[in-house]
Amino acid sequence: MKQNAFKGIMFAKRKITRTLGYLPGKSISLERHERPCLVSNEKIETYSDSSFIEIYDPRSESLKGHYFQNRSVYRVKNVILEPKQGLVYSSSGELIEESTNWPIFQLYNSFPWNPKKNITHLHIESAIFLPSSAFWHWLIEDLPLVIFALSTNPSSPLLIARNPPKYVSDFLKTLDREVIFLDGPVQIDSLILVGKCQDAGWPHPKDLEVVVNYGPFVQVKQLNPVQKRIYISRRASKRSPKNEVEIEELFQSHDFEILRLEEFDLVDEIRMMSEVSCIAGVHGAGMANMIWMPKKSKLLDIANDNYWTESVHRAAYLKEIGYDYFVYPGELTGEVSIKGLSQKLANI
Repeated sequence: MKQNAFKGIMFAKRKITRTLGYLPGKSISLERHERPCLVSNEKIETYSDSSFIEIYDPRSESLKGHYFQNRSVYRVKNVILEPKQGLVYSSSGELIEESTNWPIFQLYNSFPWNPKKNITHLHIESAIFLPSSAFWHWLIEDLPLVIFALSTNPSSPLLIARNPPKYVSDFLKTLDREVIFLDGPVQIDSLILVGKCQDAGWPHPKDLEVVVNYGPFVQVKQLNPVQKRIYISRRASKRSPKNEVEIEELFQSHDFEILRLEEFDLVDEIRMMSEVSCIAGVHGAGMANMIWMPKKSKLLDIANDNYWTESVHRAAYLKEIGYDYFVYPGELTGEVSIKGLSQKLANI
């Protein structure tokens, strides 16, 4: 009886979801061929070959492996772009799987936007989309693909959602490229798409290589790092422990400089992070700045036992940065043990 009741509830949810205009599970792939792909597309070149990686996971104290599928650059025609989430759909409303790093079921459980009729048509020969996603995903997963697409298409304009985050606007300053701001979903004649493979949580070595070797970023990196240590404050952000002021005072007593990275221009941020020997901070997007640090530098990740995601230690491994951690229990915004953290700092 319980199982039948559960099935009935799930059926009702699916019915309501479809009535509201959502199409859960409607997706197509440019690579898989078990059924015809109705999106006209051309494979331009290979972005990355398939590969396997194995990284030690400190959370389970065991090795974890991941297989990266090969990825390609495509020119897709007559597609719909939803600029807020950065998803690309066929003209009939099917999500193109290669436009997201996330598992398809996870996207639809979050109720993504679904194409409606009478969408604005953007008549343009070829365009590249620059996402405005959260900083970690933007820097580690999205920006490398845009940089690569720009290098292979010197005249294609950039499409971007209006009123992007500051770091996106900072990146635009490094370009001499036409930018078209979008107020909502558009149907596009032709879009350059660098494929993704649902690798969320696994930074790709190719992506890190592309972003750190982008010309304007290379020019500002310091070649001779100093023994500078930085604590990245989250006091102006979400998930800040309630005693972060005490945490900052502790790090200051160990010769760490306290910085709020959101106050800096992206290029200045890169310059600063390229000359440090150690960064520390509460687990979050700020840790993405490790990719600018020299090899053999150190990172101290202050993580909560309810929120300790895998991307930080995996990116540190790929960048050959020494990863250390301090885990505090309880609520994300609860107190961190100053005594325990002090003991950890004594060994750094």
